[in-house]
Amino acid sequence: MFGLGTEGIVKKYQTDLKTYIPPNMSHTAFDKNMKKNRYKDVICLDKTRVVLQNGESDYIHANHVKGDPFLNPFICTQGPMQITVNDFWIMIMQEKVSNIIMLCNVREEGKNKCFQYWPQDVGSSLTFGDVQIKCAEVDNSKDTTFVISVLQAENRNTRLTIKHLRWKEWPDKGVPSSVLAPFRILKIVRQSLNRATVVHCSAGIGRTGCIVAIEMALQQILSGKPLAY
Repeated sequence: MFGLGTEGIVKKYQTDLKTYIPPNMSHTAFDKNMKKNRYKDVICLDKTRVVLQNGESDYIHANHVKGDPFLNPFICTQGPMQITVNDFWIMIMQEKVSNIIMLCNVREEGKNKCFQYWPQDVGSSLTFGDVQIKCAEVDNSKDTTFVISVLQAENRNTRLTIKHLRWKEWPDKGVPSSVLAPFRILKIVRQSLNRATVVHCSAGIGRTGCIVAIEMALQQILSGKPLAY
């Protein structure tokens, strides 16, 4: 692989790896719910997908990532769209999510990347379906790279306090200016052991995958266990 050079690696990805699906993996729900997929070439596998229990359908483009070496489970998902934002909050309440890591902006380079699914100003609120979300606190003083909001979300059965961590300066298909920001963000979410953290960018694979891969590598190193992959 290293002998291919940069252009060769890109070509290899475009021709072989981009469309690769692991053996014995299906994506039937993805195929049946195309209007709920932000990108038609970003597949959601059936085996690990989040199954909604109380939505209009059981589908959302989101997948569980958990097990060794992670200390707490992750859910990787696409940026919510207007037609999927209700499903997004159904998932948050169902999975009792403690943190949401947002790695994109609502608009980037003049294009919509994510629907405005959370209230930004202290005291403001939004309602999606039967879930009401209120912004209780905003703290952007500690680090100019990301904004931490405390959201209170409730429906008829559940009330959650959620930390919303929005990384403002990671360009799509680019390199972030801060190399320490992911470590600060991951340190925060580790405080919520055994509760899920949702991670999303626009597609839910690029920037999202990087953050989860960093945590996986860190925990593997700290565990001292040999790789078993």
